[in-house]
Amino acid sequence: MEVSLEEDRRREEEAAAPPQRRPLTYIRRNREEAAARLERDYFSWNPVWGDIYFRRRFRMSCALLLHIANTLAAREEYFSEGFDAVGRTSHTTLQKCTAVIRQLATVNVLNNSDLFAEVLNGKAPAINFIANNRQYKMRYYLADGIYPKWPTFVKTFNRPANEKQALFVQKQEAARKDVERVFGVLQARFNIIKA
Repeated sequence: MEVSLEEDRRREEEAAAPPQRRPLTYIRRNREEAAARLERDYFSWNPVWGDIYFRRRFRMSCALLLHIANTLAAREEYFSEGFDAVGRTSHTTLQKCTAVIRQLATVNVLNNSDLFAEVLNGKAPAINFIANNRQYKMRYYLADGIYPKWPTFVKTFNRPANEKQALFVQKQEAARKDVERVFGVLQARFNIIKA
């Protein structure tokens, strides 16, 4: 009996103590290499990806994006290159601007979409289906990482932890590529949507 009281007291003390924090792990992200790759791929004199691909990715000309980046760097300290807390150079102006532009493009697409306006306002048609013995009451859309974390967006796994997740990634990528191909064919065939 005495042992169990002592054991109970020890457990209560452990439960009351603040949880042990694991030491933070520093993840080295090679932003210098990423900056060099961005420069080489899109902004050099002989870029890996030419004007057509640049416009498809950024929805504007290279000259316009450079003008925006330079203006932002001159007016807003955030967009200027500097140093972080440990003295490493920060992200470049181009890295910061391209990240912001891509995020704004996503927000713009969502704000101009009747489909997502219906979802946000709760006016989307009711759709009921069962998958993996779980009932769902809303549509879902295959999406990549740039979309917000909404329940209606199904994103892939960055690092699949098991075979089931790896299979999901493979199937989702295949479906996404199929949709992109069909969209490309329709765009070329009917000439109604320009990238």
